[in-house]
Amino acid sequence: MGRTLRFFGLALLLATSTIATGCNLRALHIEIPDFEDSQVVGLTIWRVDAGQPEDVAAITFGSFSTYDLGTGIVEVIEYNVTQIDGTELTLFTEVTRDASKPGGIEVHLLFPKGTSSGFFKVSTFNAIGSSPLSEEQTYLL
Repeated sequence: MGRTLRFFGLALLLATSTIATGCNLRALHIEIPDFEDSQVVGLTIWRVDAGQPEDVAAITFGSFSTYDLGTGIVEVIEYNVTQIDGTELTLFTEVTRDASKPGGIEVHLLFPKGTSSGFFKVSTFNAIGSSPLSEEQTYLL
């Protein structure tokens, strides 16, 4: 129970500090089908509609945790967002796993709005290097 309250307290603190600082956040829903097989450490978010792809944020994944919220166990992962200007933000998000895609995860990531609206792609990275940019892209406000 103490961990659950601490988790929600942290989430509430983040929400209120975001509102107080006027920070605009973007949301990106992403599936990483080879998360475990490729030992993914993080991902880079790229703005792709302004000529050359421009990296706008790097996300490094931390540890997994589970919480019993009374309605069931929820798995979350900690992640650290580093923007181009070097500012960092640590957040948590719920992890969804699909039994038909073992080793993969699906997450909803928030990151500060550091550039104008446009089309974005991602690439993942691990200890060996980075993947190519995703084939899919999404428009973010």
